[in-house]
Amino acid sequence: MPQQRFDKSLTLFILLIFLLNVKSERQTILAYRAPGECDVNDPLSCSRQKHEVCSFLDGVYKCTCASSYSRLPDGRCLAIDECSDPKLNECSTDAICKDLPEGYSCHCKPGFADVSKRGRPGSVCRKEQNECQSPHTYGVDCDANAACTDTSGSYECRCNPGYSDVSETYALLPGRKCIQTINECEDKTKNDCSENAICTDAKDGYTCACKKGYVDASTNVAKYPGRTCNKAVQEEQHYITNIKQCGGSHHCPNGQICVDDYCKCAEGSVLVGGACKLTAACQVDPECDKNALCINVLGSYTCQCKPGYFDVDPVTPGRECKELTNECVDRHECSPYAKCIDNKDGYECECNGGYTDVSHQFGLKPGRKSSNECAERSLNTCDESADCIDTPQGYTCQCFSGYIDVSVSAHLPPGRVCTVETSCPKQKTDLIFLIDGSGSIGSQVFRNEVGLIQYSDQVRHEFGLSQYSDKQSLLAAVDNINYLTGLTRRV
Repeated sequence: MPQQRFDKSLTLFILLIFLLNVKSERQTILAYRAPGECDVNDPLSCSRQKHEVCSFLDGVYKCTCASSYSRLPDGRCLAIDECSDPKLNECSTDAICKDLPEGYSCHCKPGFADVSKRGRPGSVCRKEQNECQSPHTYGVDCDANAACTDTSGSYECRCNPGYSDVSETYALLPGRKCIQTINECEDKTKNDCSENAICTDAKDGYTCACKKGYVDASTNVAKYPGRTCNKAVQEEQHYITNIKQCGGSHHCPNGQICVDDYCKCAEGSVLVGGACKLTAACQVDPECDKNALCINVLGSYTCQCKPGYFDVDPVTPGRECKELTNECVDRHECSPYAKCIDNKDGYECECNGGYTDVSHQFGLKPGRKSSNECAERSLNTCDESADCIDTPQGYTCQCFSGYIDVSVSAHLPPGRVCTVETSCPKQKTDLIFLIDGSGSIGSQVFRNEVGLIQYSDQVRHEFGLSQYSDKQSLLAAVDNINYLTGLTRRV
């Protein structure tokens, strides 16, 4: 009885050693090389003119046709036209497939944008959107008097004939601000220049400038000069006198004074219609603001705010002047996505094209808060393969053409998860299982089996260990397997 147990233990030990050797030799099977007609390390061992390469096939090294080539009956290698069958290429249905000597290339058709992942051009093509046809959907901000032209991935605006583009004046892109091209100076009813001013036509309107010999007394000379022009008083008029003699009982009339026996108007006044009129009234404590200029006019004076200041009350010019401050330079509360428009009383904010003004929702003045989550990737949760469409309420996402929206499976809104719409071509494949196992020592029947099963479009049991008694015969059996599809190669 002890002898039998010893024999069983010895037998088990020998079998275990055998199994370990079999397992350790699996790498040897994979690394096994057989002689053949070419050397894989010598690229010239096969005909390059025939497009052959050295491959390990059916246990030997053979010269086979290179990838993308197939063998003709006469032995030549013919390039495979992958474009002849959609199953042989990854080009989108909206792309043009071009066969090449070493493979193929894909290019999206005209009217389609390539949105493929890097390294796979032409695999996913999206129909280009014409923003000009749906201006409200895509936030097209061309001026009403401008033409919208679709471009690749965007659009352009251009003012219509007869209109001038003044967009740059408002810090806008071209075609966003167009005004009719007219010469306001040709028609007095279309300009407010003084009759004593020269009107000059300009691209975005006109300018006025007082004629020589006239003083600009406009209410806001800084922004709107030449609206009021008064004739300048000549210095020599200040001392014009009459010829009446005076002295003794003869007194000078109408505010004149007697100087050297002659009646004269006092300095700073002239004789007009028999009476002295002030010509230097600014010297007599005028009511002008400290930030205003006092301008002498015949018999009186006018006040005019200095450059950089404006009239608080234009009805009484120059009496109260306030500094013109351009808050748009650095002191404004406009949204980063709005333009600041400076005006006399402060500034205004106007949201940029494509942005929605949501200031009222926060109790703010217009243009203080704008929304367009689609403008920046970090502001929306759309999939990278989806279009972001801005709406007054926020935004929506729509997967590109060629992608499937599977957002609902993740309990997410549309366009958050987009996957490529693909179909895998059918391809036969060899699947090999090497199975080994053993029974326990206490079993009445001791078994140790190694088997190999092959799966393809059919299942085939190749052999069991009971057919072979040593390692060499087992390795030879593995090496001589006839693979069902003929696609599997041993290396």
